[in-house]
Amino acid sequence: MRRYLSISLGVLLLDQWVKVSVKNSMYLGEEIPLLGNWLSLYFAENNGFAFGLTLSEISDKIGFSLSPYTGKMILSIFSLLAILGLFFVLKKFAKHKSLLPVFIAIILGGATGNIIDRLFYGVFFASNNLYEGGLFQGQVVDMFIFNFGEGGPSSPIFNIADVAISVGIISILIFQNKFQARHERLSKPAVVPDDSPSLLS
Repeated sequence: MRRYLSISLGVLLLDQWVKVSVKNSMYLGEEIPLLGNWLSLYFAENNGFAFGLTLSEISDKIGFSLSPYTGKMILSIFSLLAILGLFFVLKKFAKHKSLLPVFIAIILGGATGNIIDRLFYGVFFASNNLYEGGLFQGQVVDMFIFNFGEGGPSSPIFNIADVAISVGIISILIFQNKFQARHERLSKPAVVPDDSPSLLS
């Protein structure tokens, strides 16, 4: 279990190092080319979850009112519970004889990176952030964007944590059958040939 938690910690530290560096060295909306026009460093902040959607916006669309503060609090608490759930899933599969726990650990590290933004960035960066949310009201920092040709579409802005979560989930979906087959094969007790003489021989 400890080695898998060290993988999660490595993903978390890398994610937070990049985010803090961006927060302290770039202004919101600044863009720095990394690989020509194909990949850029672009400082953005996400107040919601997927594609920047917030619970308050979703609630408005389905007919009931939810304040931005309450919506963000619910999202943060739900994210925290999801982290706890992932930890217990990792603990359950820690002895799985495959790469499955490695990918779960990668997902856990990425998810923890984003929940730290939501829980604490509204406090840690209140002095230099346009959005002063407070505890459980921070925004997730995004900084990478792919540009598909001049004048063409761009990818959603993402961060290291998003990459870790995506790689982990996609790998599990692709290799889940192999994970199960390998685990079952390695878990079977070895068959020791019986070389003792037979009474009938």
